[in-house]
Amino acid sequence: MRTVSYSRELEVRGSYDILVAGSGPAGICAAVAAAREGARVALIERYGVVGGNLTTGYVGPILGMVGKGTMRDELVELLGVPENDMIGETGRAHDFEMAKIRLMQFVNHPNIDVYLQTTVTDVIKEGDTLKGIIATSGEGQFALLGKVTIDATGDGIVSYLAGATTEKGREDGLMQPVTLEFTIDGWVVIYHICHRIDQFNRKFRNLVSRCRFRTKNKGSWIERHFRMLFNLIV
Repeated sequence: MRTVSYSRELEVRGSYDILVAGSGPAGICAAVAAAREGARVALIERYGVVGGNLTTGYVGPILGMVGKGTMRDELVELLGVPENDMIGETGRAHDFEMAKIRLMQFVNHPNIDVYLQTTVTDVIKEGDTLKGIIATSGEGQFALLGKVTIDATGDGIVSYLAGATTEKGREDGLMQPVTLEFTIDGWVVIYHICHRIDQFNRKFRNLVSRCRFRTKNKGSWIERHFRMLFNLIV
């Protein structure tokens, strides 16, 4: 395997009490909780919006429970689905586009700097102690230093880069298959439109069947144009 040695000086973009990598549900709650306690926080997100599975992941309804009176209650209230339970029996999916706005407002705290479209590509260590991360954005690479780093990436990226022991999947290496998430909107309107079209088609076929004034093999002018219109509609 070929290798290269790569070295360069990087700008230290900021020094913080806490670095939070990943702005999914765990990341935004960790960042906001720390900020409310007075810590200076950097929240690093690889996409252009915070929320993780609550927004870009398109996952709903919100499942899982961590006990009453926690930030989960605050989040489901913020997203307009306070009735969601642990397994989704009484829950409903929230508005994902609205969530993008409300969750950005949620992390809009004086003690939080949000780095969007920024990926963690390496870590800074002194011995076994994690001192910061190397981040990459459209502006290039830079360093962020922190007294504490929280890995909320969902894939353990920071932990892996730091050399921590990691496991992927269950004991035999298999993992849960991916799920296709989708939304059907306006289904009531679509139902009524289809019902009306079906009614129209039946009436139209009946009208065409009564216009069979054929001349030789071509059919009448009225029938030909009715059938052309019918084909365009259906």
